[in-house]
Amino acid sequence: RLVRLVPASANLAPEAAADALAELLACFPVYRSYLPDGAGYLAEAALAARIHRPDLAPVIAVLQPLLDPLQAPEGPGELTELAVRFQQTSGMVMAKGVEDTAFYRYTRLTSLNEVGADPSLPAL
Repeated sequence: RLVRLVPASANLAPEAAADALAELLACFPVYRSYLPDGAGYLAEAALAARIHRPDLAPVIAVLQPLLDPLQAPEGPGELTELAVRFQQTSGMVMAKGVEDTAFYRYTRLTSLNEVGADPSLPAL
């Protein structure tokens, strides 16, 4: 669905857009992006995605302004449907990728595996 929301004016191949969006989501450092306030997290994810997949750097460069309304090509504006759906998807990816898999497999201290918690930070 995200790929279908990428505007045709972006001139991206659907396969490349899908790969880049998946890499951005996989590199997202937080559960929710809360764009535009969380634009720093998007920038962090974009940088990490470029490092992991340098072949996708040009595609990520096109997608990043489409996801961040403060960088929109036509100037600062409202969140597009692509940006809204991306935010909704980032939470699900984090939940499935971290909380529902890694947290259930590594239970050194179960209370640290709470939704949104960071098990690397010890409880007080």
